[in-house]
Amino acid sequence: MFLQLPDIKPLLSENILSKFKHTFLIRDPEKSVKSFYRSINKSNNKKLNFDRIGIEELRKLYDIIKNTINEEILLIDADDLVENPEKILRKYCENVNIKFRKEMLIWKPQKMDIWKNNYLWHKNAMESTKFELKFDNNEIIEYPQSVYNTILFEKPHYDYLYQYKTKF
Repeated sequence: MFLQLPDIKPLLSENILSKFKHTFLIRDPEKSVKSFYRSINKSNNKKLNFDRIGIEELRKLYDIIKNTINEEILLIDADDLVENPEKILRKYCENVNIKFRKEMLIWKPQKMDIWKNNYLWHKNAMESTKFELKFDNNEIIEYPQSVYNTILFEKPHYDYLYQYKTKF
């Protein structure tokens, strides 16, 4: 992951980090890992496995920023965004000093040439028109042990970040 790059330190200075408004979007790994697994494996003929989805790295980056700058960091849980997108987007716009517009809540489907690998989550994103839950996480699927191992690994990092989530 990018935090292991040797030349990252100059980018992590207070001088650089304070020039940005920082926002983190998190999702419970119980949902995200299963969703990711279904999406990858519905998009390919072969089964792909993974052991990380990057929440540990997200936690490290959050801590670096939190400990470097003295500004509010928006930390948004995806379930909150789907449940109440207007409230979340209003807070986001206020935080980054842009005017909220109702048009931010709906959009037209749009094909993205950059997403040529045909993953299901890319297709869903390109076809989306609003913030909504696309997958049924209660769908009965037999997941391999690697999915549960990944959830167990990522869950403490998610729980750590969740305690800092922005209250709306």
